[in-house]
Amino acid sequence: MPGFQVNTDELAAGGGQQGVVAAAVGSTAGLVRAAGSAISEGAGHSGASAAGEAWGGAWQAELAARAEVLRRAAANLNAAAEAYRETDDGQMRG
Repeated sequence: MPGFQVNTDELAAGGGQQGVVAAAVGSTAGLVRAAGSAISEGAGHSGASAAGEAWGGAWQAELAARAEVLRRAAANLNAAAEAYRETDDGQMRG
């Protein structure tokens, strides 16, 4: 079987970048929820108030779910980098 090389530093860097994006998306989820609450509180009409609250809640949930996917991808990239490093370190070189 032909050999292959993995750049573990790049994998780990990708994990770090995914983590940063996950944090940003997670923060945005909270901001969107706050915007929905502001719409709800300032609407002056029960239907518009409910719509604002529903909008904020729906987008918060969606963005929070996306942030979690990004966090998991970051963890997977970091774990892969570590696993490849361990494998490489355990090889007998001739």
